[in-house]
Amino acid sequence: MVDFQRQRLLSDFVSSGSGDSELSSLFGVHQVVYSQRVIVLERLSRLEPLSEIRAFTGLSSQALHQLLLRLARKRWVERQSFGVWEVTQEGLNHLTEINGKPQFNGFEPLVEGLSEHKLEDLGRLVRETYKRRHKSKGGSKHRKYGNMNKGFTENEAEAFFSVVDNPRHRLLFEFQAFLGLRIGEAVRVKVEDLNLSESWLRVATEKSGKTDFVPLPPFFVERVKAYLECFGGSVAQHAGYLFYSTHRVGKPISAFCARNLFNRYRARAGLVDTYGVSDDLKPRKLYRISTHSFRHAFLTRAARELKDVSLVSKLARHSNLSATEAYIHRDFTELREAINQLYPNFLMTKARGLK
Repeated sequence: MVDFQRQRLLSDFVSSGSGDSELSSLFGVHQVVYSQRVIVLERLSRLEPLSEIRAFTGLSSQALHQLLLRLARKRWVERQSFGVWEVTQEGLNHLTEINGKPQFNGFEPLVEGLSEHKLEDLGRLVRETYKRRHKSKGGSKHRKYGNMNKGFTENEAEAFFSVVDNPRHRLLFEFQAFLGLRIGEAVRVKVEDLNLSESWLRVATEKSGKTDFVPLPPFFVERVKAYLECFGGSVAQHAGYLFYSTHRVGKPISAFCARNLFNRYRARAGLVDTYGVSDDLKPRKLYRISTHSFRHAFLTRAARELKDVSLVSKLARHSNLSATEAYIHRDFTELREAINQLYPNFLMTKARGLK
């Protein structure tokens, strides 16, 4: 029974990312510096395969993938190829730094010496921490925004691209705007992923972990060809990455860097509408327009033009239609027309005569 409790507790701890100070207050530990991210980072530095890391942490494949993306935004890890991640020098430096602090070697030794009573107390604490962190979000990491349009309007897209004066940055965001790519997918596009003669792009889809193929419109093929004529030499020197890092040879720019570039252009274009603040430990403004707004706008436009949700879902590379429908925005004019259709004139006339 105790062994089962330890295993479940470890899984709960990693899933919730419980706070160090809360654990310290319960067990009198001066400082417990390991959280789910550090546990994964440490094991990845030992070159453990992802399957073993998942088995140790109890994380699902999708949860582990999202965690690795967060580590990548901190520049602690980099994706070398599909399903293969490597700890960066910054990540190793971080591990070296925390190794000099009072700690347990991961969460496992902390659990090992606990009685059944202590395990129950710690399990309760971990679950309460998780609920408290997510109580205002219904278990979701993202604040709901109702029927607000999180996509670019035509005018907003025009305003944004009018201030993007760097051709490398422009094509990066055009991969999102015209093909609906996620930012993490766009930054990793390589020459070998492109077949310009047959007009398609191979994409390692982030959410599903599958390889998909995206058709390229003729005008976009020409843009990519023009880009390669200008930057083909540098692209070749950086392992074929179209959007290579100027600071790390053979590496693409990170999604974190791309988001920072986007934020600068967004501010320059005056697209600074917000709809609240995050529920993170360090609250931040939530902007209506983000890099993901390109994908929202792309799928909304596709739905409006194609009038076939199943076809739009294929373009989105979604595994189900419900995921696609969440991206399709109906503007207020459409909603007004829809409600007017519910109440023909003769019914409204009759209703106005009621006392």
